[in-house]
Amino acid sequence: MAFLLYLFATLFLPVWWATRIVSQNDGTASGGWIAGLSLGFIFTLVPLVVAWQMRIRKLHWRGRLAILVVAILLAAPNWLTLGIFLNSSDAALKARRILDTGATWFGGASLTGAIAAAVIFVAGVIGWTLYRGRGRRLKQLKGQLAANPSGATSIDRTRCPGTLIPPVSANALPSRRIPPTGGHRHAARKEHRHERTAG
Repeated sequence: MAFLLYLFATLFLPVWWATRIVSQNDGTASGGWIAGLSLGFIFTLVPLVVAWQMRIRKLHWRGRLAILVVAILLAAPNWLTLGIFLNSSDAALKARRILDTGATWFGGASLTGAIAAAVIFVAGVIGWTLYRGRGRRLKQLKGQLAANPSGATSIDRTRCPGTLIPPVSANALPSRRIPPTGGHRHAARKEHRHERTAG
């Protein structure tokens, strides 16, 4: 059974796929470029987005396996294109000749679309990760402020690395002498006169 599937994939599918591509773009070079770019982009980005759902923690391993299978099947147009340009069979050579005459630049455009989709997906994942991390840190800080409102102005060195503000103790604060008030001045003068009289 596996051998029959291999023969079907290597002898029939390359020519069939090339014929389908040529029939859809009327045999023009611009049509081949547009078809390759759109197919390469869509059928790379969509499978990657579907495969990204495997990160959900609640999924069982069977669910993750099902998602992976769906993502692989969704990328079938790209697999068919790779089967034409990476295969050395007679059917693949015939399919390449069909594309060269009826859909010029289809292979290069398909590769360009696939690379662009992969770059956009990676950028989206990085942005999403940074956004989630920022939201998580803000949530933790709000929880700390709600639990300890009096310490809202204190510096958490784990949250603010690199701060140059050292801890200040009560003994390190400079002492300030409070000047005497009017009543204290009068008592001091009276005590001074009393000492002079006694002397």
